[in-house]
Parts: sequence; structure tokens; C-alpha cells
Amino acid sequence: MYATISHWEAEEINEEMIKTMKEKFMPMLKSLGAINCYEVQTSEKTVSIFTIFPDEQTKINASEKINQIRSQGASEFDSTMIKAEEGNVIASI
Repeated sequence: MYATISHWEAEEINEEMIKTMKEKFMPMLKSLGAINCYEVQTSEKTVSIFTIFPDEQTKINASEKINQIRSQGASEFDSTMIKAEEGNVIASI
């Protein structure tokens, strides 16, 4: 498996944002081949999005669309992506 993690900051994290992420953006990521997608609220103003792909090639194939989704999310939520990371999942239970 292969994971991407994007870290985001906004003026506030509210229920409408969470609902939109769950109902709009997460399905978009799943349509690109993601196995799972998790949104973790890390503070009052920050979230991290963990997206799990079956392999690195699936993520590479989806890279352009992922960038478009991130851009759309930044605009829609008036948020800033602080950092993005990715790599092989090396352990899970």
C-alpha cells in the first residue's frame, strides 16, 4: 500500500467542512483508486488527510487529479496546505 498525507490549516474547522469533505472530496479520491481516506482533526484549525492507495503506481496515475482536488479544496474551504508527504505503508494491523 502507498499513502499520501496532506496537512491543512483554516480559520476554523466546522461541521459543514467535514460534511463536504466526506460527501464530496473523499469520494473523488476513492474514484482515483484510493482504498481508504481519513480526515483527522489535529487542532481547532488544522486537519490532516490520509489517503491510502493500493500501490505507488495508482497514486502516480492519479497525481494530476489529486493536485486539482487539493486546489479545489483550498479554494472552497479558504484553507492552506501546510505540507504534503507520501510513502510506502510499511506496517499495519
